[in-house]
Amino acid sequence: MKKFVFNLASLLQLREWEEQSARQNYMIASLKARQMELAVRDAGEMKESVIESWNRRGHEAFSRNERLALEGSILDANRKHEEFVARFQAAKSEERAARAKVGDAIRKRKVVEKLKQSRFQAFQAELAKAEFSEIEDIYSARANERKNL
Repeated sequence: MKKFVFNLASLLQLREWEEQSARQNYMIASLKARQMELAVRDAGEMKESVIESWNRRGHEAFSRNERLALEGSILDANRKHEEFVARFQAAKSEERAARAKVGDAIRKRKVVEKLKQSRFQAFQAELAKAEFSEIEDIYSARANERKNL
């Protein structure tokens, strides 16, 4: 009996490997985006705490140097927050690109799997046809033997 052979098995393995790699890259990009989201939140909280400490002490009680130091820390907190927001946006776009690559890799793998499945079904149909032909030949031969008797 003939055995089913899919000559694109190596291509299917390559597609599976590409999908696995794309999924890993997506997970890394997603992790980076989550870390940047947390960093943005922490920077926002730091900015709010600096402003809150400014408000708690009152504007009039500060000396000129203390006021300059607090304004500098507020500006620094704003700058860090904006930097983290920009990096977060970049990480989110990387995550979206990685998600698109995962989808593309899945589609490519499914195409090869579907091709394998259709070839396997064609192989099974061919086997069934050959088996039916053999059975019919045997039946015809037996029928001819009965007629001759």
